[in-house]
Amino acid sequence: MFLESAATVSVLRDSQVSVDATPKPVKWGRVLTVTGGVRNADWATGTFAGAEAGRPVSLQFRPKGSSTYCTLKTVPTAAGGALSTTVRAYTDGSYRWSYAGTADTAAAVSAGTFVDVVG
Repeated sequence: MFLESAATVSVLRDSQVSVDATPKPVKWGRVLTVTGGVRNADWATGTFAGAEAGRPVSLQFRPKGSSTYCTLKTVPTAAGGALSTTVRAYTDGSYRWSYAGTADTAAAVSAGTFVDVVG
């Protein structure tokens, strides 16, 4: 009787997202490469492993002095959950990756990495 009335609970695997940007500082209008990766908990091993290729992840930017991030573009993960894209830098600010998750993995956002744009 108890099991017939028990609720269903969904459990999501934890996710981690990392970010880096180069070069730092970057000259105004030059290309900035933003990299990172998505890792998901692997319940079989008790560790984190790179996400599947093809998962969409959004690159977001927050100008210096602002509290709001905006999405610049969305790119798919490569093998092992790797992320890489380029943008042109015109103003100081922070870049981060935002992963929406899947039906069985939690959403996650990286910390921001600040980039100084110089003359």
